[in-house]
This record gives sequence, C-alpha cells and structure tokens, in this order.
Amino acid sequence: MPFFNGLVQCGRMLSLHSFFARLVASFVARRPTSAARMLVRFARAELGSSLVMRWAAAATPSPERRAAYLLHALDEERHARFFAARARKLGTPAHSIVADADDLFHLLGERRFVAFVHRAEARGEREFVVYERSFRRANDGKTAAVFEAVLRDERRHVEYSQGLFAELGVTRATSIGVALWEALRASRRATRALFGAVNHLFLLALYATLLPFSLAMHLRTRSKRGAPANVSAAPRVWAKPERLGEAQPETSYRSWKTRSTASERPRHLRQTGGAGAACPQVTNGAGPEGHRTAKPKPTEPARPVLRSRESQGLTVTEPPNQKT
Repeated sequence: MPFFNGLVQCGRMLSLHSFFARLVASFVARRPTSAARMLVRFARAELGSSLVMRWAAAATPSPERRAAYLLHALDEERHARFFAARARKLGTPAHSIVADADDLFHLLGERRFVAFVHRAEARGEREFVVYERSFRRANDGKTAAVFEAVLRDERRHVEYSQGLFAELGVTRATSIGVALWEALRASRRATRALFGAVNHLFLLALYATLLPFSLAMHLRTRSKRGAPANVSAAPRVWAKPERLGEAQPETSYRSWKTRSTASERPRHLRQTGGAGAACPQVTNGAGPEGHRTAKPKPTEPARPVLRSRESQGLTVTEPPNQKT
C-alpha cells in the first residue's frame, strides 16, 4: 500500500488545478475584473455539480444516500449563488448563470461515482484554500469570506463521501482508475480545444494570405468592365408600335432622316406631302439631337357606299362603322 499512497500524494502535488491556483491566485486577487470572471467560472462549476448530484439522488436505490446527495446538491447551488453575487459586486454584468453537466452516475456507476465526488471535493478544497489566502493578503475580506463559507461545506462533502467508501466497496484501485479516467477526459478536452485554436489560426493565416490576391483580381475585373471614354453613351430610340398586338417595323430617327424619298421610308412613317415632306418631331429628350419622330395618325379607310337596286342611286345606305 505505500506505493498507492505515494501515487496519491504525487497526484495531489501535481494536480493541475492546484498548481494553476497557486500560480495565478495572487495576480487575480489584485484585479477586480479578473476576480469577477474567476468567480463566474466557479459559480458555473458549482451549478453543474448541483445538477450532477440531483441526478445521482434520483438514481440511487438507497434512501440514506439519496438524502446525502440532495443535501450536497443544495450546498452546491448555494455556493453558485454566493459566487455569482460576489462577481456582480466586483463589476460583472448581472447575467444568468448557465451550466452544463454530464450524468456521471450512469456513466461511471455509483461506486466509481462516489470516488469521483471525493476526488473532486478534495481538489476543490485545496484550490479554495489557496484563493482564500490570496484574497486575504490582497485586503479583500468579503471575497475571502465567501471562500471561507464555501470551504466549510467542501470539507463536509469530503468527509461524507469518504464515509461511503466502506458501504460501496471503494478501494485505492477504484480511486486510481477514476483518476486515470479524469486524466483521459481532460486530455480529450484539451486536445479538442487545441485543435480548435490551431484551426482558427490556420484559417486566419489563409485569409490574410489570399486577401491581397482577391482584392487585386477584383480591381482588375472592375477596370476591364469600365467603358472607354470616347464611346458615346446616347441611347438608341425605337418607334413605338401603334396598337397592342400590331407589331410595326422599327427604325431609328437617324436612319429615317438619311432616307431621300418617301418611297424608301417605312409605310407607317410616310407623309402625304410627297418625298420632300418634313418629318414631324417632338422634343421629348430622346434621339441624338434631343428629338424623336412622331408617327402620323393612320387615316381611316374609306367606308364602302352601297346603292340599293330600288332607288338606282337615290337612296344611299351605309353599313355600320367597322373598327379598323
């Protein structure tokens, strides 16, 4: 058993949480903004622990352990309120604390779950002791009092979870197996976080590399699309059809003007004044000189006149008007 005791002591000494707490506690205690962010993380962790203990209380078959798990869950929820309230006093916006958690009771089984709870509470106790001392040295007695109140409950959690070892058959091997499972779980989370950071850096470098080429191609394409300066942009105006459904031949003002005789002009643009008749124009802002041709109104066809046989030309009857 000395070998297992040595492993446990080394694990406590090399605990990443405790090492990180000793490393940054003095720095965090002197900066209210950093302390507020740390307290929000603690509040989120405590609320997640409360959810885990509630699920364990609903799943355990023992009424005594169910009561112990529920009391533990209420303590963790109270700790979350303490940390959140103190974080708001230090300047954090009053947002609701949202936590996520895994159903470790069904994932590990009750025996390994109790071993996990004991390890987590002992680790939290060591970490909170470091922060409580750091805040007292930084003359922040209120935050230190919050950690002191939480520490009393953490010590009780360590004691009751260790008292369940004999009832559930938790051994040193069980604790070591849970420790290895925690290390594997933490390594997976760290690997995902690392790959996420590397992915973000790679995409940032790729965008920074391709952005100048993309801008150059965009400017080059835009310059090619521009029209030359010596090209006239005057619109070409076409004659409008006379009636809906009767498509008339289309011609421009310039082509109509250049024709010499009326016989060469389109039928709907011919004038009754002969080949030299002037073209009626309207000044509506279109055409090369600001004019556009005005098409003459078509003349109605002659109505047929019928003579009755009885009158021999004395009585004239006209048929009703026909639409042209």
